[in-house]
Amino acid sequence: MSGGVFICYRREETGFAARAIYDRVAQKVGRENVFLDVDNIDPGVDWFDALNARVGACDALVAVIGRNWVAADKDNRRRIDDPDDVVRIEIEAALKRGVRVIPVLVDGALMPKAGDLPESLRGFARRQNIEISHNRFEADIERLTRVLTSILEPPRPREGHNAAETPQAEEECGERAKAVSRAKTRAAPALKESSSQPKAATPARILDPKEGPIAFIALEGHQAVISSAKFSSDGTHVVTASSDKTARVWDLRHTPPTFVALEGHEDTLTSAAFHPNGTHVVTVSTARTARLWDLRPKAPSFVALEGHKSAIWSVTFSPNGLHAATASTDNTAIVWNLWQERPSFITLEGHKNTVWSARFSPDGTHVVTASNDGTARVWDLRGEKRSFVALEGHQREVHSAEFSPDGTHVVTASEDGTARVWDLRQPQSSMWNFWGYLSSNLTLEGHQGRLYRAEFSSDGMHVVTASSDKTARVWDLRNGRLSFVNLECNKGPVWSASFNPDGTRVVTVCDDNTARVWYLRDKQPTFVVLPSVRGQFAAFSPDGMCVLTACDNAARVWRVGDFVPNR
Repeated sequence: MSGGVFICYRREETGFAARAIYDRVAQKVGRENVFLDVDNIDPGVDWFDALNARVGACDALVAVIGRNWVAADKDNRRRIDDPDDVVRIEIEAALKRGVRVIPVLVDGALMPKAGDLPESLRGFARRQNIEISHNRFEADIERLTRVLTSILEPPRPREGHNAAETPQAEEECGERAKAVSRAKTRAAPALKESSSQPKAATPARILDPKEGPIAFIALEGHQAVISSAKFSSDGTHVVTASSDKTARVWDLRHTPPTFVALEGHEDTLTSAAFHPNGTHVVTVSTARTARLWDLRPKAPSFVALEGHKSAIWSVTFSPNGLHAATASTDNTAIVWNLWQERPSFITLEGHKNTVWSARFSPDGTHVVTASNDGTARVWDLRGEKRSFVALEGHQREVHSAEFSPDGTHVVTASEDGTARVWDLRQPQSSMWNFWGYLSSNLTLEGHQGRLYRAEFSSDGMHVVTASSDKTARVWDLRNGRLSFVNLECNKGPVWSASFNPDGTRVVTVCDDNTARVWYLRDKQPTFVVLPSVRGQFAAFSPDGMCVLTACDNAARVWRVGDFVPNR
């Protein structure tokens, strides 16, 4: 392949969409084969000459078209009519050379008609377009990348130049994570390149065999308690958020791990989350601010997300990465549209007390919120009017609400000591009871204290609950017969409980300063103890080989995948 793919766009209208397309296409064919002006022109180079040279050499041109692509400005002038308009020049050059030109319609844009275009661009109107919509983003972008890869012949990586095959890239968290890292290093922008001088953490430490059998990596350096820690989707990075007003993005492929600091918030950070492709992070704080960080530059940059009126407690990305959802003490959740140059948002309002969490459905079309007002709500994001279904019936605060893997059910956990499973497939005629809310079809009761969390297993057949009564329970929902297995701690509440990806293990965090990894395949579940864990969360890595915990101002990544407890 010679010239690769050229992405043509108007920065002020479709800059974020162009960046999203660039990221996904680059994952397939390699960054070196996709041209986006802000990334690929060296400082001091005449951008006009550079654009013309690259258009003249490209194999395919993707023209990103927004709603105002041919619209007139306030002075009734159209940029497309200007012979010096950069977008016009790029498309004209591609058409003259016979390059494959692919119009990509975003944000509901329509294909321009030939009569609306200058004579030199009339042929552009006859090119078959691809529409990329929010609701079908994954399928639409896959169609585009298939077309482009059929035009291009992706280059083979040169021997000895695959960074993921160097000793630094042989990370601790299992063969599957290594495979993902190797596959993505060539195509996607690695975070280790996002800092010119990554900072070294305290060297990785291994538990002495006398202390215990599980090895861990220590992520140390925060100056206050860590409030949140999460893996990236490929398991090669961790983001930590702290009361010291900073977040850190840790690269686990290095020994010792390196990190990039995200600084500038004015108060305690409560949560942070990775974009699905790992190139961005959103951080949220008690100072009612959120920030969208771009990790690709040498010095990470950010866009402020302003809209909440009080402390923000959680953040999550939609599965396709186009939106983020935040939940706040101001009784609202906000869904942020990250496609635009300046992110816009819609507010989900109506709860009467703090909203603790907001989670997307697997297809990204709905959000479920959990609130201190004793309810959860399932919001439909399709269409201009945001409708919702209220999930009412709990007697006290709802601490968490999560979708099932197929999006057909929601499980809620409450201060009233119960969890409820809600079936969202009920027909409209039977969905609503007399009071106008959805009735749960299954109540998980028997705990002797408040519930902090409930979540589904990956097959949707089990639910795990965490309670202040010193236990977690794994509930079997199959065959309509409700049964459970108790997972007991020695002391105090079980703050959280989460399944591993295949549902065969659960990690719990207990108030006795330990986490426990439970093996559910045994008739009587067995467990291993992870000591010195002082926090309220723990999570498995995406490949299930590691567990992430916090201990005051440090996080730990424990290798548990190949360890089996003594029986």
